[in-house]
Amino acid sequence: MRMTMLQRVCLLLLALFVLTACTDNGGIEDRFVTYAERLANVLEVDAPTPPSSFAITLEDKRRLYSELPRLYLGLLDSYELSDCGLFQIVAEKNSSLGKVWDQFQDFDYQLRLSNTLRHCLMSDSLSARLRKQLEDLANIKQGHLSIHLRNLILTSDAMRKQLSGHQWLMEGQQSQWSEIHDALSIFAQIDAAAKAGEPFTLSVYPYQEVLERAPLIGALYYSLQRSTRWLNLTTEMLSKHISSIHCGANRDQTRFNYLRNVFDEYYIKSIQAYNADLDAAYYQLSNHLPIIITSFEEQNSAYRLQEAHQEFRQANLQHIQFWQQLFQRCQNPVQ
Repeated sequence: MRMTMLQRVCLLLLALFVLTACTDNGGIEDRFVTYAERLANVLEVDAPTPPSSFAITLEDKRRLYSELPRLYLGLLDSYELSDCGLFQIVAEKNSSLGKVWDQFQDFDYQLRLSNTLRHCLMSDSLSARLRKQLEDLANIKQGHLSIHLRNLILTSDAMRKQLSGHQWLMEGQQSQWSEIHDALSIFAQIDAAAKAGEPFTLSVYPYQEVLERAPLIGALYYSLQRSTRWLNLTTEMLSKHISSIHCGANRDQTRFNYLRNVFDEYYIKSIQAYNADLDAAYYQLSNHLPIIITSFEEQNSAYRLQEAHQEFRQANLQHIQFWQQLFQRCQNPVQ
């Protein structure tokens, strides 16, 4: 059956979309491959074998999740609480929809419940017995909020997708980074307020979609590690064969000149520019990292993004130092 013109156009657009998605992500890997291969060609040696495939993964949910005791609000049958909103919020949780809430919706319920308990305590009509019950319950729920938040960060599908990664971080995602920063800022504000026993009117549910749709933190973590491994391999290859790079008076500097051109064209213009973006993305994120790092540490686990960045910086420094020393020896300093 012959395709209509519209069908052909749609098929072409789909093919272009798939091709673009593949080449965009593969394109960053290709920068490192090409750089190493061009250097190896000039040195007349074998190019280094690419780093082994890997992925940024998290421990099993069951290992990271903290169980909390169920609290039964037996005091809800008290007429004294009929006007403070507690009946309504608990009824919402116990409804057919409330029973299938995901972790973001349930966490927002925990926030509303804690605030509503505080509101109920402001009533002057409470008996001493009921006030004591409410105070005890409010204190318990307040103390649980940080644990609920930790469970959200470590075990919710959206956050686990956000923190995992197996692909290079794509360029030009500034607007999405801003949304990720906003979400982590809300987490930190809620945690601080919960630990200080302060009220809050914040909500996490509006950030669930972007956290799941744009998994940038895991991609950044992966990219830092992948770049580090490539740079270490390339620096090792250069250092191993430095004796074959001749320069100076009455020496044939052809190989050195070719290497300098490869460095300028493939490292400075491409890889260094991309790595500078990774570095900037990390520093912009770093102010929001403590809530993530602490959540893992409290469960005797670790999210080693900070260490990955330190290793990345070291790999970049060592690579540049090799070229600086080579150019200094050849009286052609790095600008």
